[in-house]
Formats: sequence, structure tokens, C-alpha cells
Amino acid sequence: MTQETSDLHGIYFTLRQNNTGTQPKHVEVWLGPDKDHLTKYTEADLIGQNAQQAVAFATPQTFRVFKLVFTSGQNANATYASMAEISVY
Repeated sequence: MTQETSDLHGIYFTLRQNNTGTQPKHVEVWLGPDKDHLTKYTEADLIGQNAQQAVAFATPQTFRVFKLVFTSGQNANATYASMAEISVY
């Protein structure tokens, strides 16, 4: 079985509507060939809005697995994060 790879340029985030209490603010993006070999690639702040937001990579990346770590929320008391959509481009 062969696996296709392609260069990806970033990740799109769409926050959940009508749920500002769990919207994430700061995200770390980890990339790697598998779940055991991830490297922190970048981090970014998200805006508390419902429109799609992009976290662009400095250079195109090829990876099989990505992990997102939300380190803070729009609401300082949030203990978890919720998203409407996450996709790569």
C-alpha cells in the first residue's frame, strides 16, 4: 500500500458559535510522521470570533499526524476547548 504525501501550508480553525466560554485562545501545533515523533512546529493566538481563521506555516510541510494543544482560552476560567471545524490546507 502506498501513501500519498503533499505539502501543506497551514491549518484552518473555526470556533463554535454561541459558546464563547470554551473558545480556545492560544494553540500549539505539533507535526510529525507518527504519534510517537511529533515536534512543536509553531504556536499562535486565535481571535474570539466565528469566522474561519488560518495558522499559516512558514514553509510548506509534509506530515502524517498533527496534534493541537490549546494552552489558554478566550475565557480565563475555561477548563476545556471546543471547535466547530479544523482542516489543513
